[in-house]
Amino acid sequence: TSVAFDHGTDKVHRMIAQNPSSGDYIVQVFDPDGNDLTPAPPIAFQGIYSSADFYVTKADHLKANNDTLAAIIRFSQQSWMKVMDTDGGSCFLVGSNSAAMNDFQRDTTGIMVLLASDLRSFGPTGWPNGNYSISGAERMAVLGNDVLLGAPPSISRIDRSNMTALSPIAVPSSGTAATGICISNGSSTFNYAALNSNGTMDVGLADINSGVIWSNIISIPAQAQPTAYHVDEQGDLWIAIALNATDVATLGLLYRFHFSGGSYGVNTFSRRIDDITSSGSRLFLTGRVEGSMTDTYLAAFDIDLITGTSNVSPDDFIIYPDPAIEVIRIDGLDPKATRIEITDATGRFVQEVKGPFLGSLTIPVTDLTNGAYLLRCSGDDFVTTRHFSVLR
Repeated sequence: TSVAFDHGTDKVHRMIAQNPSSGDYIVQVFDPDGNDLTPAPPIAFQGIYSSADFYVTKADHLKANNDTLAAIIRFSQQSWMKVMDTDGGSCFLVGSNSAAMNDFQRDTTGIMVLLASDLRSFGPTGWPNGNYSISGAERMAVLGNDVLLGAPPSISRIDRSNMTALSPIAVPSSGTAATGICISNGSSTFNYAALNSNGTMDVGLADINSGVIWSNIISIPAQAQPTAYHVDEQGDLWIAIALNATDVATLGLLYRFHFSGGSYGVNTFSRRIDDITSSGSRLFLTGRVEGSMTDTYLAAFDIDLITGTSNVSPDDFIIYPDPAIEVIRIDGLDPKATRIEITDATGRFVQEVKGPFLGSLTIPVTDLTNGAYLLRCSGDDFVTTRHFSVLR
């Protein structure tokens, strides 16, 4: 499933497989309050289906703008960026032959298509302009004439006008990353993230002119993989991670990073998160219900409530160092807090500290193994969460 918000028409669009045995992906339409506006017949990205895997239609990266939809559609061993109006007209394709297509960007200047092996540039009508060889990039940030892509410790910077390399941007690296993502976050800033082979993820914000603004390292549970990335209207970065463990059902972990660098709590869902979009203070998630090939969900949350920030300001409640080695220190505790609980990434309870607290607290973590943890601070009328990791 894939979801996109059209800010021009104030509609939520969600793309799902119509049927496991069909080659078509339909697009459902909702208003921000969840009212179904899907036309009849529904909008469809058509493909083909065969029992052979390379003929099965796959769709990803739905984008919406002023009643125009675009998506990556793979069928018949080829990937295409397909653009169509919501009234079913004005459809055209940009193909990639047999190469896998990871991302695309379409604006008035033209089209950028990111493949597994290169970046390709097309004019507004699909006429090819050039290409640049690249590897290890899953998502790209397009900032005016600059295209940012790659993984730490060096983010590639490409001049879009002539498809030539500019000076790369150095960012911190805590390990070896095979691939990385970049997402636009303003007129000159972009977020980056990369999963490393040592089980850590490098996350940060950089400026194309001044370099790194902030960086963070988080530990990712074993067998976990990122599934979705999104920057909301406030400039906060959201990362969804699918957690597959032998003793629990597939979970979705949702991380949020403040535009200034602070890390909010990690939220755990009982369902995999395929995609994220937002509108104002509302966050939309979509995915497939675990154990089902046909049942999917679309959920909307208040951004502040989903991270538990209603009563305790994120600026007042911080955990450091992150990652921790021997202890974590908590500053800015609400005086009404009465209990602190720590659970691991599977939701298993591992530690508890009871109040009252005097604003700050130090908790030993020497008994905790390497990994991601969720800290819940609660009182009579509030619950606040924060994420931290242990890495030795």
